[in-house]
Amino acid sequence: MSLPEHGLYLVLRHPHAGDVEHGDPDRWLITDVLFDVAGAHGAPWRQALPFGLDARLETPASAQERLDANSLGLGEGRCASGITGRASF
Repeated sequence: MSLPEHGLYLVLRHPHAGDVEHGDPDRWLITDVLFDVAGAHGAPWRQALPFGLDARLETPASAQERLDANSLGLGEGRCASGITGRASF
């Protein structure tokens, strides 16, 4: 899904895509998100970035640390025990 006029690109996947005619809407997953802050593919993303990210100051390592599953409270231990959540902003 592309919204270049807003600087946002999403990749959505459904676990049963191609196997069923109608999939459960609650099973769709966003697997990739691109916030085009530089406007390289259209208009730039003009809103604040999620999770306190700062496009001017982040390094790939610092961004990865902020977006790590454990940092978001979605670590392996929680998921293994059946406690899952949704990261949102």
